[in-house]
Amino acid sequence: AGSTSFTVIPSNPDLVAYSGGLGVALIFGIIMLLDWTSHDIAGAAAIFPVFLSQFCYGIVEGSMFFHFPRSVFKDVGMIVMLICYTVGLLVSIVWLINDVLDRYDEG
Repeated sequence: AGSTSFTVIPSNPDLVAYSGGLGVALIFGIIMLLDWTSHDIAGAAAIFPVFLSQFCYGIVEGSMFFHFPRSVFKDVGMIVMLICYTVGLLVSIVWLINDVLDRYDEG
């Protein structure tokens, strides 16, 4: 069994920048999709705020990281992440309420 380790920094800076937020968002997106397809609406709704905040952070990270000082990047990134998390949380709450109402109407 072998192992792989990075010995140099990857040459494409966008790859490094986007891999943080978007890589995590991809993982959460896959988990959310699996929950959705198995009709686990509560599980998908619970993951959605984290998915949305990581996705938005990845976009900000990739577009700003090499153009602004680190302090500006961190502040703007955290603000965008907080806004997207809040929006995702509100969407999830509405999503869950609609799911409960649909189940109530069926039952």
